[in-house]
Amino acid sequence: MQLIAEQIGARLREDNKLRAEDHVAHDWYRFVLSFPAHLVRSYLHRFGIGPSHTVLDPFCGTGTTLVECKRLGVGSIGIEPNPVAAFASRIKVNWSTDPDGLTNHVDDGVLEIDNNLIENAIRPSALGNKNWLFVGHPEAGERSAVIYTLLGSCRWHGINPFDYLKYLFTRLPSAKITEIKQFTPAVWARASVKENLLTQGA
Repeated sequence: MQLIAEQIGARLREDNKLRAEDHVAHDWYRFVLSFPAHLVRSYLHRFGIGPSHTVLDPFCGTGTTLVECKRLGVGSIGIEPNPVAAFASRIKVNWSTDPDGLTNHVDDGVLEIDNNLIENAIRPSALGNKNWLFVGHPEAGERSAVIYTLLGSCRWHGINPFDYLKYLFTRLPSAKITEIKQFTPAVWARASVKENLLTQGA
């Protein structure tokens, strides 16, 4: 009995792995563990889903289901609240590649041949995914997301997170709800640049 249980467990583990034939279409975006493409194909086949149907995936993640449906000529609609995952799924199902655009870097020396700058920018998020899978409570996850977004925005705008948070926590308690937009890192960065220019001009 134990041998049968181990064999079933081994098969389930294998079934949850990405198969070699699916690496080209799916391996580049699997930020976190998700179900493999062959599982989607298996369910589509079992339920008799074909080109005359439309599949709704209410938690589409990075779009495994959407891509497999598109490959099989099945209409699909995906919903994903995470902006990074939603962006990945939108890119994956947009197959209208401009062949000339792929060689623009040859004609214009300013254009980069790779996207290393973007890869390096999102690396902290990608590396942290497994660490952030468990935060203890959904509300803690939302709070962590807010803090991480603020710090990431500070980094994007080239401002010191400590200075920004010090300003934020000093001014925010006495602010009105209608003034909340003036406390974003983007607005604070513009105000800081303007203040520095005025100081240098004086």
